[in-house]
Amino acid sequence: MTTLQQKPHYIVYGFAHFFVSALGQSFLLGMFKPYISAEFGFDGDDYSTYYSIICLMSGLTLPWVGPLVDRFKLRHVSLFAGGGLLLASLLMANTQSALLFFVVLFAIRFLGQAFIPLIASTGIARYFTTHRGKAISIAVLGLSLSEILFASLLTEVIDHYSWRTAWYVLGGFVAFLFIPVVLLSVKSNSSFHYASTTKRSTSRAEVLSNPKFYLYVLHYVFTPFVMTGYFILTQDIAAMKGWEGIKLVKLVAVYGIVRVGANFLSGPVIDRFTGYRVFKFANVPILLGLVVLLSSPSFNSAYVFIALFGISVSFISASATATWAETFGPAQLGAIKSVSSTGMVLATSLGSFTIGWVLQRVDHLAALFVPIIIVGLCLTLAVLFVPLVRREN
Repeated sequence: MTTLQQKPHYIVYGFAHFFVSALGQSFLLGMFKPYISAEFGFDGDDYSTYYSIICLMSGLTLPWVGPLVDRFKLRHVSLFAGGGLLLASLLMANTQSALLFFVVLFAIRFLGQAFIPLIASTGIARYFTTHRGKAISIAVLGLSLSEILFASLLTEVIDHYSWRTAWYVLGGFVAFLFIPVVLLSVKSNSSFHYASTTKRSTSRAEVLSNPKFYLYVLHYVFTPFVMTGYFILTQDIAAMKGWEGIKLVKLVAVYGIVRVGANFLSGPVIDRFTGYRVFKFANVPILLGLVVLLSSPSFNSAYVFIALFGISVSFISASATATWAETFGPAQLGAIKSVSSTGMVLATSLGSFTIGWVLQRVDHLAALFVPIIIVGLCLTLAVLFVPLVRREN
């Protein structure tokens, strides 16, 4: 039984992973949309379409790469992923070819948004059986910090230099923060590398044969679906609401601050009630936020929405990882999480494409948000009444 106080350096390891995962997240990539579109001549919803295809490719790749987390030392897997992300960042800063841009964007999206968070969350969830919720929630604060930092930093760098310079800056965080932390926090002979063999675990094949698992994955991916569409299409949503688009971009910092508070809260709540119970209610805040955003013309509704949005993102992320660990055990947690993460990545692909496609063809946001709210409500009710068998309480 390992506590947070005994192995704080493993939390630092996870924190660094979530911090640099920002490079592949929609909130950051969405900030580059107007500059990249102008650079490569993308028109209309071209960027959203290409981004969706890349997200789809990333999602289909993850189940093949995800099991590496269970087979190899986490230190080696992390260094491999970090080296790839650093190289992709430097290439993004220098690419003059649209074809190379797509290849590099795929690498950044896959490594940042999909693979690097999988490494950290799997390692932490299977190692910290006591205070698992707190361990996960503290590590995820790395992403919250990056959201707060990069929203302002990248805006300044782009305004004073260029969007390409911003990618050099991002690559610097990988080279001088992430890689040194990995080398210093996890030694080659650490027990952190592999799952415990003393606890009974469910294989990925068994999990995939359980139809209830797919219902829970759909519930899990609802928030990422909405999140990606919102961040990639912020300017379009602002235009339909009659707001100044730049104000919504600045709300990314507010979103990050709220996520910090929500992460501090989610850990103790998960440890008190279990990830399984918390998971069922995690999408309620974002549903309320969508109702507020849809029903109010005031810009203040954007603050309410982004705050509730941040709460759902924090709780669904931490509670999902805890739920898979509680239910299926540690041995193949990386492989199992790669499946749910694939669902999440595919949802982000569909989110940017679907929401972008609808926004191009409707005059009112109700035509977009009302169906989304109905689907989210149905999924919440479904997981409340359809139990998923757990192995530990």
